[in-house]
Amino acid sequence: MKELIDEILKDLKAVKINSQEVEKDDIFIALEGEKTHGAYFYKSALERGAKLCILPEEFKDKVDLKDRVIFVKDTLKFLMELAKRKREEFKGKVIGITGTVGKTTLKFMLSHIMNKNNRKNYPSPKSYNNFIGVSLTFLNAPPDSEYIVAEAGINREGEMEVLSGIIKPDIAIITKVGPGHLEGLKSIAKVAEEKFKIAKDIPSTGYLVINKNIPFLEKLKTKARIVYFELDSKNAIWDNEKFIYSGEFEISLSVPSFGMMENAIAAFKTATILKLETYKDIFSDFKFPDLRMEIIKYKNALIILDSYNANPLSMEDTIKTGTFFKKKEKYLFMGDMLELGEYSEAYHREIARLLKSKNYNAVFTIGENSRFTFEEAQKVGLYSIHFDNREKMREKLVEVTQRDSLVIIKGSRKMEMEKILEGLRNDT
Repeated sequence: MKELIDEILKDLKAVKINSQEVEKDDIFIALEGEKTHGAYFYKSALERGAKLCILPEEFKDKVDLKDRVIFVKDTLKFLMELAKRKREEFKGKVIGITGTVGKTTLKFMLSHIMNKNNRKNYPSPKSYNNFIGVSLTFLNAPPDSEYIVAEAGINREGEMEVLSGIIKPDIAIITKVGPGHLEGLKSIAKVAEEKFKIAKDIPSTGYLVINKNIPFLEKLKTKARIVYFELDSKNAIWDNEKFIYSGEFEISLSVPSFGMMENAIAAFKTATILKLETYKDIFSDFKFPDLRMEIIKYKNALIILDSYNANPLSMEDTIKTGTFFKKKEKYLFMGDMLELGEYSEAYHREIARLLKSKNYNAVFTIGENSRFTFEEAQKVGLYSIHFDNREKMREKLVEVTQRDSLVIIKGSRKMEMEKILEGLRNDT
């Protein structure tokens, strides 16, 4: 395998796992998907100009074209080994980001600062943070990059060790640790233990940038230099246009989110280590990643669309964000927070109590788990309706947006909560 990896890396252009994205001289690696196996599409990759197709050995008897086709035992392991070697050859700095929330936004904030400093950098695309995404990040990074900014996401024990073994960060950042992916990780203590594993691969000359308020910090072990960051919420004000933080740094953001400001502080701390220039309004033209804190004016309402994902930490932050806006009425349109395992009911009920304490007018829910929020809302005297289908929920959304209202739309990725806005965005 070593000889094959050496040969591929010698003049690697790009690695693709989707045959429809293959361009001339790319390497196509066929992986098993949820519905089918990429190996069935190797001919398409060859027709599009793939230099080489890597297929699993189990397909040897199913493939009639053998030219430019190589078989390996496990294509995913091969992809990761290829990425490890590419990482070892990279001469620039690697920044690895993990945490229960904020990974993708922080990654693009840091990349934004690097761009402002005219430094060549490659942030992993979208939310590429699993074995496949991290591997593709390193394999497809432009060779002249000074920095690669990768994110690591886990939902099972042992995954961080594998991801960190590929990333081998010069600087690692841990944003927050909280109740996320509890279905696989079981407890917040285990979430912390797994997240902390990214620190073990930082060299003694490197840095760990970490939120000072993360639980179980006493269990953190690293030979890297530790740089703490934290947000003092008293130092953040919303002037109806900008969210301004005046602490160790002066920072201005376009949305009043404590979570986003924590990400910004972490980005500033890391930029300081890298000797990059920062200034108060550096994020004035920063565009948040899709489906994160998108503010939409619709009829008489202001809608905060934050539907990329949801867990108790991010749900709480978005609900607090809603309190900054001077609207007569406030509503949450909520989908399930998934992968919370045995704690799901408790966390969903807690959201109803939080909404009540923040003087929201109502919560409208959809999904099996969000029914607990609906039930708890009724107990605490908060108006609520549980919907069985998206169309009925959309009708309620149209109704409340006729009034002077603030509307939050949020749920886990599989809930696709943004779909309740389909057909409405152009009808303002």
